[in-house]
Amino acid sequence: MSKNLSVSLVSAALRLRAFCVNFERLPTERNRITKFWRFLEQARKGIIVTQRTEARSGPRPRWILFVLVACLLVPLIALLLPRPKPVASNQAATTNQLADNSMPRHPQIATLTPLRNRSASTSAASAEPAAQMVARKAKQFGHLQHDFFYKMVKKRNMKVPKEVERFFEAAEKGDWEQLEASFKKLSAVAPQRSKNPGEADRLWGQEPRPDPDELGQLWSSINATFGPLEQAHQWPPQEYLDYGNAILDSLRPGMVYVGGTDPGRFIPELLAATSDGEQHVVITQNALADGSYLDYIRAQFGDRMGLPSSEDAQRAFDQYTTDARARLLHDQQFPNEPPQLKPGENVTIDDQGKVNVSGQVSVMLINELILQDILQKNPSLSFGLEESFPLKSTYGDAAPLGPIMELRAQGGQDALTADSAGQSLDYWKDRVQQLLSDPAASGSDWMKAYAKMIDGQANLFNAHGLNDQAEQAYRLSLQVTPGNPEAVLGYTNLLVAENRSQDALAIAQSAAQAHPDNQQFQDLVSRLQAPAKAQ
Repeated sequence: MSKNLSVSLVSAALRLRAFCVNFERLPTERNRITKFWRFLEQARKGIIVTQRTEARSGPRPRWILFVLVACLLVPLIALLLPRPKPVASNQAATTNQLADNSMPRHPQIATLTPLRNRSASTSAASAEPAAQMVARKAKQFGHLQHDFFYKMVKKRNMKVPKEVERFFEAAEKGDWEQLEASFKKLSAVAPQRSKNPGEADRLWGQEPRPDPDELGQLWSSINATFGPLEQAHQWPPQEYLDYGNAILDSLRPGMVYVGGTDPGRFIPELLAATSDGEQHVVITQNALADGSYLDYIRAQFGDRMGLPSSEDAQRAFDQYTTDARARLLHDQQFPNEPPQLKPGENVTIDDQGKVNVSGQVSVMLINELILQDILQKNPSLSFGLEESFPLKSTYGDAAPLGPIMELRAQGGQDALTADSAGQSLDYWKDRVQQLLSDPAASGSDWMKAYAKMIDGQANLFNAHGLNDQAEQAYRLSLQVTPGNPEAVLGYTNLLVAENRSQDALAIAQSAAQAHPDNQQFQDLVSRLQAPAKAQ
């Protein structure tokens, strides 16, 4: 037994020698190992001779030889084991730098680096083209929305109209043509959409139509599915990824994102839902007054944050109508005083004394009250916001956060300073330079989307009295999208407040000349010219 084991050990050591000859070793190690191999060769020959002798003279105790070979193998194995290499100083520095880069940046630090962490990390690992990545994520999102929708309606025991079934089947399959066709038909009869009876008749014909009340309860799920997929269909893939990741990568872990515009809501919504990393909560400021949308986000995110109930939403509506009634009565009783109702705020009182409100401005003011309720229900959560309609009640403790803004920023009302606003402007100057260097970007949807984000930060600077920084931001927005109404109006209001009416008039006239069909610009020119004519 010991004889055979000794032979096996020596043979294994010799095979190990053949395996190790390709490794680089220090000269001293090579010399030691070479001498050791020679010794093993001699030992092997000795064992073979011993075997032959034993065959002639009978068995002899060879445990001593076995122990000797085993003892020699121990240092050999120790020599062959890989040794840990010391970390070079430059390698350590690189590791520390990577660790630092993985930490969330301060929200007020502006950098030019394209924010593609989510897409670029996947693309770098798989070399997946942007078009393929967006198509894959769109199909994945459609599947997720399909599954969520049917779980929701099953839980609520709701009936699903046939056209809604076709819509979600198309979303799951990635069939854009069927998805768009079904959405148009449903939009023509949904109570949340402005309806054109002739369009509904043309699209539906004699086909049975869904019950409006039932469809209204399902509408937010339908719209939240179609919107992200529509943006994925319309935007160039790389711009889609760049824009969405610029927003999502600015968010710290656990942050809730409140989108405003269609791109600002829908693109991050799809990318967050299909992310391999953190899937941020994404909601929109524009639909909070819609009861079906509150039902939808409660079903989606109710286990992750506090959200308003139907009663909370009704209280916000009552609060707004009470305030709007008082302001309307003031304007009626004191017509010579500055009006308290905002332009576009449609408020009436009928013969029974009931207050009726309508129009986008009124709806957005109700949305603002509901958003404030969400903030109060979640004191420990951080919120990022991409502005659609200016929500002035959020400006007091807000600060820039990459391309968007952070609500309830650390430092409260002192969070936004001239220095941090300057850093934000540096971010946008570099970003605008990148955008303008691309000839294909001129007049594109993504240029308008970036201009809208600049407008939001310009409004924030203006609200904090940082007039110089606000003026620079408005000018940057107009560089990206000349004739941008939000920038023109914000900029001219700022100039008038600084008693620079002639400068404001020049901006308005330039916009009116470039866009002669825009009645808003024509009215602005008339208002700015009126004081000069009165003098």
